[in-house]
Amino acid sequence: MLLLLACTGLEPMGPDNDSGVVTGPSDADTDVDADGDGDADGDSDTDSDADADAPCHITGFTAGDQGMAVYDDSNWAHYAAIEGAEPTNGLSLEFYPDYGGAFGSQSTRFDNSNYADCGTCLVAYEDCVGGSCVRAYLAVAGTVDVSQWGSSTGDFFAASLTDVELVEVTIDNTTWKSTIVSGGKKWCIPASELYAYMEFY
Repeated sequence: MLLLLACTGLEPMGPDNDSGVVTGPSDADTDVDADGDGDADGDSDTDSDADADAPCHITGFTAGDQGMAVYDDSNWAHYAAIEGAEPTNGLSLEFYPDYGGAFGSQSTRFDNSNYADCGTCLVAYEDCVGGSCVRAYLAVAGTVDVSQWGSSTGDFFAASLTDVELVEVTIDNTTWKSTIVSGGKKWCIPASELYAYMEFY
C-alpha cells in the first residue's frame, strides 16, 4: 500500500481516480475564503496564467513518508509524500500517458496546463488532517527530472524537483478542472529530492 494514502487519505484527483476521495478546497468541508470577499466560493480567474511575480508564501518541501504506485491496467502512476505528523503538507506527482505524460526516466517542464488534462501533474496540499486539506496547489513552472524508474515491485523510483512554482487552485471533483484562486497563495520548491520503492498493480 502507498504509505501516504494509508496515512492521510490523499488521492490523485485525475480522470482515472474513482475512489470518491476529494482533497483540497474542492471538498465542500474544507472551503475557505481564499479571495477575501467574505464567502468560500473560491472566486478565481479561470483563464489567465499565474502571477510569476507573486511572493512565495510557502518555500520548500522535505519528504518524509513516501510511496510510488504504477497502475498498468489503467495506465497511470502516482508518487506521493507527506512531510511529517498531522497537520502535514503533502505532495502528489502523477503521470498520465493518455494525456501526454510518460513512464520511465525523463525531464519534464511544468507549464500552465490544467489539472484536467496535464500529462505530468504536480499537486501540493497544505495542512492536511485525516485526508482533508486546507489548500491545494498546482505546479505551473519548474522541472521534474526522473532519474530512476523500475519495472517491477520493489524497484527504486528517484526524481528531483528544480525551481518549481505552484499556485493555489480549486479542483472540480467532477470535471477535474483546476481554477487558479484569485489572490491565492504561492508555493515555491527551489529543490527537492524524491525517492520511493515502487509497487505495480
